[in-house]
Amino acid sequence: MIVGITGGIGCGKSVVSKIIDLMGYPIYDSDKNAKKLTDESNKIRQGLIIRFGQKIYEGERLNRKLLAKEIFTDEENRAYVNELIHPVVLDDFLQWSKSQLKNNRIVFIESAILFESGFYKYVDKILLVTSSQDLRIERIKKRDNLPVEDIMSRLNSQLSQEYLLERADFIVQNDEKKSLLKQIIMLFDSLNV
Repeated sequence: MIVGITGGIGCGKSVVSKIIDLMGYPIYDSDKNAKKLTDESNKIRQGLIIRFGQKIYEGERLNRKLLAKEIFTDEENRAYVNELIHPVVLDDFLQWSKSQLKNNRIVFIESAILFESGFYKYVDKILLVTSSQDLRIERIKKRDNLPVEDIMSRLNSQLSQEYLLERADFIVQNDEKKSLLKQIIMLFDSLNV
């Protein structure tokens, strides 16, 4: 079984994933692997250079701040980058999950853009991590040291929490009031793991 973990920026997907990882379950971090692949994949590199020029790379590394600025302010750029990167990440995930499922009954993929990327088509269940917008903004400010207008631009570029709630099989509330561990144990009980 493959379970997708999703939720908007700043909701705490990574914290939930870390707990699941510590419990011994394999997790594919799509953001982390996408970052790795943007540095390593020639297909991605060439596509980004064609669109944004050589300045999009600083030596062997992607200029992530410049790319973020380009995609969070321009819908066409975001669509182009997604169409370039998502298939490469999906292929990497499918190879990883095939390998992991040989020795594990259940594996996870963490992805903020599970639906936008189309990755939801490859999972059996969806776990949504939720949090209030105020708490998300506070977390993003602390983590990324971004101005509020940049944070709002990123929040507004993602699917709404309401959209995700309608499609989730399981919900974990990361509101700093309810125990995440208890909610995750309940998830595993529901999955009969």
